[in-house]
Amino acid sequence: MDQGQSLNPRVSIVIPVYNSHNTLSKCLDSMIAQTYLNLEIICVNDCSKDNSEEIIRDYQRKDDRVKLINHIENKNAGGARNSGIKAATGTYVCFVDNDDWLTSDAIEILVDESENCSIDFVAADWCEWFSEVNYIEHLNLLDNVSKNKNCEYALKYGCRILGCLIRREIFFRNNLFYPEYSFWEDNAIGISLLYSSNRIKVVRKSLYYYYVSPGSSSRSFNLRKTADRIKTTQLAYDNLNRLGFISERNKELVNFHILCFSYFSIRMLAINYSSEAKKLLKLVIGVTAPLLPNSTLKALHSNYVFTLAHPILSYYLWAFAYKCKEAFCK
Repeated sequence: MDQGQSLNPRVSIVIPVYNSHNTLSKCLDSMIAQTYLNLEIICVNDCSKDNSEEIIRDYQRKDDRVKLINHIENKNAGGARNSGIKAATGTYVCFVDNDDWLTSDAIEILVDESENCSIDFVAADWCEWFSEVNYIEHLNLLDNVSKNKNCEYALKYGCRILGCLIRREIFFRNNLFYPEYSFWEDNAIGISLLYSSNRIKVVRKSLYYYYVSPGSSSRSFNLRKTADRIKTTQLAYDNLNRLGFISERNKELVNFHILCFSYFSIRMLAINYSSEAKKLLKLVIGVTAPLLPNSTLKALHSNYVFTLAHPILSYYLWAFAYKCKEAFCK
């Protein structure tokens, strides 16, 4: 059924698409079933090799709010989101991955909470979905408190971008775009987006369903992805610094945020034990050494302290542990 297209959609849903023929229909079904109609659905086909483009074109015939952008080279989710942001015409953008979905009232609830577009960033709770009988509901770690308090929460506990309403002009005003060809794109700009938002609102209801497939790429850690994680950790710091968001008041928390990213980079490098991994380890050490000691790290993640204070020894210990586990499993 043709839902009709508003001349001035308030919300632009951006969906990066890559080889997702098994999950894309469920995702798009949830988009066109939204009770809020004043939206556009921008699908960015990032050089899929399956029939994902054909599926999108089929949905275009059903609903003229569905838009298709075809990349001529693969740029990963970050590049696809950038293309969507630049093509969007809505006041807000909302990012949805091609194997996830929204509740039918998600956009309507988020828009209602935007207080007639006076809120810059509207978030909600979310659900991690493994199967009909195996799922975990998560509270968004942001809350309806001051902007400074929410930024403090995000530096401590992280920040989810998927399924949020984000004022589109924030990306352009602050030159905040995703790194392309990367697997950890959210790391690079998530905190800076929050600092760039004057008003933040949180809905205490699960509206976004994040599907975790057995072979999910976000749960596999090859060397290229580890190198990307190291790069986006540096980009996260660079963006905060470039935009003037690092002060004496929050410097300790910013350093803690970078140290947490780096801790997992060391562990991922150990999984990929090799001469190349050891070269990348030197980059991590160059970042982390000047940030220690850190009292927030000691208070919130005391188990990280040894690894970050002794990264070379920890690298070898973790590598040995992973090799033993691998041998035992075999």
